[in-house]
Amino acid sequence: MKNAKSGFTLMELIVYMGIVGIVVVIAGQAFSNSTKFRIRTDNMIKATQEAENVAMLFKSDVEQMGAKISKEITGSAGSNDVFSANTDAQNVYINYGTDMSSYTLTAGTDFDELSFRRFRFNGNGQYVAVEEVGWFVKGDTLKRYCRTISGIGDVYVCPKDATVATAKQNAVAMANGVKKFLVTPAMPGVHHDNIAQIFPSCSAEPCSQEFRLIARTGSVSGGGDYVNLSIALDQASHRSVTLTGFVSNYDNSNNALAGTAEAAPKVNQVFAIENSDGLGSWSARCSEAGNNFSLEPNVEYEISFNVLNNAHYERAFVAGKDHMAVGFRTKEGAKPAVVDDFMFFPPISDQSSGSRKMRFTVPQKIEHVCLAFTFACYTPLVANGRITISDLALKKVETANYFFDYSDSKEFSIKDKAKVKAFRLQLQVSRGARNGASGETGDVDLIIPTPSNGVRD
Repeated sequence: MKNAKSGFTLMELIVYMGIVGIVVVIAGQAFSNSTKFRIRTDNMIKATQEAENVAMLFKSDVEQMGAKISKEITGSAGSNDVFSANTDAQNVYINYGTDMSSYTLTAGTDFDELSFRRFRFNGNGQYVAVEEVGWFVKGDTLKRYCRTISGIGDVYVCPKDATVATAKQNAVAMANGVKKFLVTPAMPGVHHDNIAQIFPSCSAEPCSQEFRLIARTGSVSGGGDYVNLSIALDQASHRSVTLTGFVSNYDNSNNALAGTAEAAPKVNQVFAIENSDGLGSWSARCSEAGNNFSLEPNVEYEISFNVLNNAHYERAFVAGKDHMAVGFRTKEGAKPAVVDDFMFFPPISDQSSGSRKMRFTVPQKIEHVCLAFTFACYTPLVANGRITISDLALKKVETANYFFDYSDSKEFSIKDKAKVKAFRLQLQVSRGARNGASGETGDVDLIIPTPSNGVRD
């Protein structure tokens, strides 16, 4: 019996080696691709983390721009928060009295340069210095400098008396491989020298705040009456009107509300019109251009005025019982359905006199409405009351509404610069760039509020 022999023929061995070679090549390629993917992923993560870290440092810097009070930074108010006494503190503005913003922006294609000014306080909330901080790109390195412009004492965090050129030489590198550093100021909702004041109407600043009030008479919808009252205009300034002769829904003889006063009250209402000699009826004057106006949706407005009650009249009104409100009415006297009246506190003492401000938006456009004050009183002494209303104005809040999708240059007018209340940062950092390749990038797109830039609302 012959022994069986087994093994590979030459052809089988060649085929086997070919298959193994193919497997090795595929596995090697897969391993190489996996390694490259891991490296790219690591680079992308590192680039994103560095971009985010730098963006947070930038945000922390920029949001301190301008004239913040000490309490906003240290948590407690300092003894010298009235900065008008410190002329060096005016350096927080680019050019006090002219350019009341606190930043300078130089725009580029991929790299912008931003410098801004801010206050520094010590731990006790005391003003110490005005600092200038700058962010710029040199080569592909994002750098930051800080210098003291003016201050009190000799201890400063940032070098004092350094020029911008010197400060840039000593700047600290914040990130390498920067591909984009763009800073865009927010366009204020009221811009390009538009006039914010709506009533009294204004075509050029400074705007006049001269006005009159006209009493409404007639029937209240649902019952009751609008009762006339005495109105005295300050003939010297035309910016102040005193109201007397308020009607009360209180029956003094019975020490109770008069009849069905809650269901059919007697009300005092006055319409605000621009100052003029001819008065006319409240309805006719509300129909005139300048006395009525339109309100646009998604725009923030503010009604502001001062209210004063002389000391010996202070007990005439009672908060919570004598209702005072300001709002809008059509020439027919109807209240728009989409905006309510705004209650305001009666001047029951010298301390409660002063400024009243109401901010609001409307959900849809309201056309041809006038400002009106309404008084519904339910206490017995209101007939002895006297209220002075002065400096009445309806304005768009210039700094409350802003947008970034504009095609204009980043070079704003001086007036618009002072209204900028936010910036947009677009930062791109690259990692793993080799042999001319761009590498992997991390991107940040961030909105930074700057409420203290410019003069406060």
